[in-house]
Amino acid sequence: MNRIIPLSFDVELTNICHNACRMCPREKIKRPFGAISDDVFEILVEALKAWKPLITFSGMGDPLLHPDYDRFIMLAKDHDIDVGMVINPTSLNNEHIERIINAKPNSVLISFPSLRKDVFECLCPGISLEDALELTKILVEKARNKIGIRISGILTGLNSDESISFINFWKSKKVNAFMAKCHSRGGNLRDSTIYSPENVEKINNHQCSLYKFHTFIDWQGQVLACCHDLTGETEIENIKHGWDVIQREKGKFLKQNPFFNLCKKCDEPLKNTVIPDNIDFIEVSDIRKFRKNFFKGLR
Repeated sequence: MNRIIPLSFDVELTNICHNACRMCPREKIKRPFGAISDDVFEILVEALKAWKPLITFSGMGDPLLHPDYDRFIMLAKDHDIDVGMVINPTSLNNEHIERIINAKPNSVLISFPSLRKDVFECLCPGISLEDALELTKILVEKARNKIGIRISGILTGLNSDESISFINFWKSKKVNAFMAKCHSRGGNLRDSTIYSPENVEKINNHQCSLYKFHTFIDWQGQVLACCHDLTGETEIENIKHGWDVIQREKGKFLKQNPFFNLCKKCDEPLKNTVIPDNIDFIEVSDIRKFRKNFFKGLR
C-alpha cells in the first residue's frame, strides 16, 4: 500500500485521566494536558465527514472525563460518521451508563484487563472486580441490540494463561471478547511484574500497517504518529488544514525506514496487520463498506 487511507481515527478527547492502571505509562506524558474544544471537534468532523471513517474516542486520557463526550458522539453521527469509544470500568457509574446509552455510539470497547480478582485489582486499583463486573453487566444489558459492545482483556506476566476462560465467560453473557498480549506502549512501559520487553527486532520495525490506515489526533487537533507518542515528537500536521493536507504529510513518512524513532521501540501486535492489496484503489463511496469487512478480521 503506497498511500494513506482514512479508514479509522482515534480522537483523544482529553489526555487527562484519574485512573492509575498499571499498564499505562501516564507519568511519562510530556505533551500539554487539556481537553478538545468545540471548535476543534467541529473542524475535525467537517474535515472527515466526506470519508465516513470510524472515529473512536480513545488515546492517553479518559474520554468519560470530557463533559461533552455524549454531545460529540451525536454531532459526529449527525454527519453520518460512525463513532466508537474505549472506556475503563473504573470510570463507569450509573450516570455515564445512561449518557452512553442515550448518545448511542456505534460501538463501545470496554477495557477489562482480567477476570481474576488479584490480577484485575493489581492492574486497575481504583475499583474492585465485583463493582467493575456489576457496572459492566449493567452497561452490556442496557446496550443490547442498541450499541455494539466488546470486551478486551490483557495478557500479562500475571495471567498469561487466562485467554480461554476470559473469552468463554463473556461469551456466556452473549458479549464478544478477546485478550491481547500486553505491549510496551511504544517502549514507554517498564514494569517487569506485568510486562517484560521482548526482542522488538522480531517485530517488523520497517513498516507499520496501523500508520497506513489509522490516524491519531490529539486533543489539540494535532496529528501524531500514534497514541504512543507521549512527548509530541512525531507531530505531523493539524486537522484544521484538512484531510488532503494530512494525507500528503503523513505519506511523506512512508519513505522512511522506520517511519519514526518511536517505531524502533514499538512491539504493538497490530502494527503487522495484513492490508489487502486492493486498498490502494478504494473510492470514497466504498470506504465504509470496505472498513466494516476489514475490521471484522482484525481480532
